[in-house]
Amino acid sequence: MRHVLIVGDGQLGSALKQVYAAKPVQITVWAQPVFDITQPAVAEQVAELAPDVVINAAAWTNVDGAESNPDGTFGILPVPVSDDPADYGNAQVSVGVPAYLVVDAEQSSPEQQAGAVDFLTWLTTSEQGLDFYVNQFKFLPAYDTVAQPPADSLSQQILGYASSGETLEWMNSLYPADGWPTFGAAMQQYVSGAIDRADLADQIAGYWKTVK
Repeated sequence: MRHVLIVGDGQLGSALKQVYAAKPVQITVWAQPVFDITQPAVAEQVAELAPDVVINAAAWTNVDGAESNPDGTFGILPVPVSDDPADYGNAQVSVGVPAYLVVDAEQSSPEQQAGAVDFLTWLTTSEQGLDFYVNQFKFLPAYDTVAQPPADSLSQQILGYASSGETLEWMNSLYPADGWPTFGAAMQQYVSGAIDRADLADQIAGYWKTVK
């Protein structure tokens, strides 16, 4: 079999090249950004080579590009959890609430509370406020009363997933305070090869047994 691997110099690309070095397959490695799979000339080279598998591991994320080119077109792809495209979770993206805007009822004065309510009312009901809410802050409207659709491609994609029912609940915000450090330490052991997949699963399951 012939595989084409399009990678950058980051952690994912380096790891993939190490994995493929031990595999009995014919591999062609192309480096980003010289070989950009979105360019017609590169697509023609891929077709001419006729590989059995193409893995485009470059530009896994492009946060800097999205920020520096707000009018560009960017996409959001699900992260597969198995090799079967039909499995639940392989075609969905995680969506949740990253932050809440609240009015402090304990330490703020009545005047400050009233000012906060006025600000939130302006932000979610006025034309100027909604422009900031949707187009400047890039917030996805949380209320049915907000009819103004976002203009950027990333927000539109998330809304598309949500409207088609292809979303997963953002469970990481529900983890206990020590959950992230515990899972992160276990994942680092797994990625470094210190433990295998079964050990990783055992550590995660063992953690949840200790949660009261």
